[in-house]
Amino acid sequence: MKKIKPECLKAAARLKEIKSRLLSSEKGIALITTMLFTFILASLALVAVNWSTTDINRSDQYLKSRAAFYIAEAGIQRSLNFLNYDSDGKVPGDVGSGFTSVLKNFISSHSSDLTNVSYAGGTYNVTVSDNDDNDSDTAADVDNNIELTSTGTKGSSEVTLRAILHRPLYTAEHAITTEDDLAFKGNATTKGKKGSVHSNSDITGSSNAVEDGITAAGDCDSPCTKASAENLPSINPSDLKSYADFFLNDDGTVSDSAGTTLVQDDNNLSNLTYENSDEYTGWLAWSSNAEGLYYVEGDIKFVDANVPEDGSCKSGKVLICHLPPGNKDNKQQLCLPQPAVKAHLAHGDTEGKCDAESSSSSDEDKSKDKDKDKDKDKDKDKDKDKDKKDEDKDKDKDKKDKDSASLLDLFLPNSAHAADKDKDKDKDEKDKDKDKDKDKDKDKDKDKDEKDKDKDKDKDKDKDKDKDKKDKDKSSKKKSPWKLSVIAEGSILVEGKQNLEDYKKSSRSSDIQNLFFLAGGDIDMKGDLSKTIEGIIASKEQINMEAKLKLKGYILATDEASDKSVVTSNSVSGDLSVTFHGYNNPFLAKPVEVLSLKEL
Repeated sequence: MKKIKPECLKAAARLKEIKSRLLSSEKGIALITTMLFTFILASLALVAVNWSTTDINRSDQYLKSRAAFYIAEAGIQRSLNFLNYDSDGKVPGDVGSGFTSVLKNFISSHSSDLTNVSYAGGTYNVTVSDNDDNDSDTAADVDNNIELTSTGTKGSSEVTLRAILHRPLYTAEHAITTEDDLAFKGNATTKGKKGSVHSNSDITGSSNAVEDGITAAGDCDSPCTKASAENLPSINPSDLKSYADFFLNDDGTVSDSAGTTLVQDDNNLSNLTYENSDEYTGWLAWSSNAEGLYYVEGDIKFVDANVPEDGSCKSGKVLICHLPPGNKDNKQQLCLPQPAVKAHLAHGDTEGKCDAESSSSSDEDKSKDKDKDKDKDKDKDKDKDKDKKDEDKDKDKDKKDKDSASLLDLFLPNSAHAADKDKDKDKDEKDKDKDKDKDKDKDKDKDKDEKDKDKDKDKDKDKDKDKDKKDKDKSSKKKSPWKLSVIAEGSILVEGKQNLEDYKKSSRSSDIQNLFFLAGGDIDMKGDLSKTIEGIIASKEQINMEAKLKLKGYILATDEASDKSVVTSNSVSGDLSVTFHGYNNPFLAKPVEVLSLKEL
């Protein structure tokens, strides 16, 4: 075993002593600990600062993105405003022309308000496109849905919103509906599955013939009950202009769907004329014209052209004899407004009653009867002359007898003279008897004449009755109803007796077939409509339903304006009867709805 050197042993002992001293002393530990904690805290502070910086950046980005979101939403709201309201704040706006028109023209029509628009320290841009409606045509809308996108930018943040817009069809729930006040002026009748009456305002008066109840959002009289206001459609005649068969233009011309100006007499349109006077400006219509859907620029008034029983026309109308084009033998007497007379005279009509040619057969019969009466009168006159001659002969004979008697008294004896007198007396008696017989014959002739006169009168009466009956039959055949529907930019007015019937074209959808009267102004219906009407009567302003009318459909007054003064408030009378079970409607609801809004 090798021995350890003493020097090594000493060094090891020295190290052991130093270690023992170090481990047993606590001097310097606080400094080390302090330094360690300082390092840890510095590290945590550095992490915290880093995190704070990141959060600040993130918060800034978030704020900018939210600002961009609201800027983009501002673009959506601005677009909805243009769609729903025009420059005067009236509904609708651009959507009134339909979503297909919106797809084509909306952005270009409002480029300064929808493209690269500065707003709230950022900008927005709006685009519009067709949704997926399975028609493979992105330029046309078929389901009343479109997509609207708006991109908002704020600094480096950009947010795009996509809105699905929908314009729903209006569903009528009542037989009569008005936006403003409605007045009952009689016991109007409504019935059917939807035979109720509603107003979004007040209702005055009432009717106990309303089958399904009366409701109002405002005040109303019993048995009316309170109900919430309902969303009514916007009525815009121009939306349905493309369906028209005839156009009554405000320059007084009539054109067809191709835009060709028509000659009225050649197209069964002669009972239409345009009036421009202090009392009225617009179209006048009467009797019957070509069937179809009429689009009217301005107002149209249906006037009563029937001639009263006394043969005189009311003030403002003129009696004319009308020769229908193509059937001029079928003469008609009409009472027409003064403005219509000139046009009728120009194509052969005459002012005043029709001449006797239209009833020639009856006049010939009367003429023959008159001739027979004249012949009888001549025979009577001959008989009278004969009787008078006989009387004169008798008188002459009596005179001669008297003269001869006076001579006999002078020359003959009394007995002979007496015998002659007796003979004369007998002769006179015979003559008197003859005269009496003649008088009896005269009485018989008078009786016979009276009987003949009575028979002639009875015959004339029978003939007149037959003629009247034939005239009535002819009249009923002539006056077939005028089948039409009317869309007017202005008001529609109806007066007197009218033989109208709703027009239905089988190739058109049921909602268009359901139209009868649609007015951008007022509807004022008076008088008597002889036919039951199947369709919708709708006014953008006010309605007055005084007409004796049976309607299978509904009546609507949206009261969107009061520009016309024909009717100032909504009212219905007791001569009105409406039956309504439900209809497909041609009207779109008033506002565009946002079905969904999503951030892309």
